[in-house]
This record gives sequence, C-alpha cells and structure tokens, in this order.
Amino acid sequence: MRNKQRPLEALKLADGLLQYSERGEAYVEEIKKMIRSNRLNMLREVTLNLERDA
Repeated sequence: MRNKQRPLEALKLADGLLQYSERGEAYVEEIKKMIRSNRLNMLREVTLNLERDA
C-alpha cells in the first residue's frame, strides 16, 4: 500500500496475519473486530520511527 502511495487499510493488512497465529482465521477475525471497534481501519497518519533515544 505504501509503495503505491495509498493509505494503509488495517482490515486488509490483518488478512496477512493468517499464518501468524495457530488460531488462524479466528485470530484474524478477533484482530479485525478490535480494528472495527476502535475505528482504526484507515491508518493515514501512521509512521514507523526506527530511531531510539540514547
């Protein structure tokens, strides 16, 4: 999504977690439920800060 200069869509990204947990689809659905309940689907302003304070 970032490579295409598009906003991150949390619900679509959650699908990539299918193999992350042995719970499989149940895990992904639980994550999606949290995303929906917290209104976090469109992550336009999210950035990754790799710098650490010394």
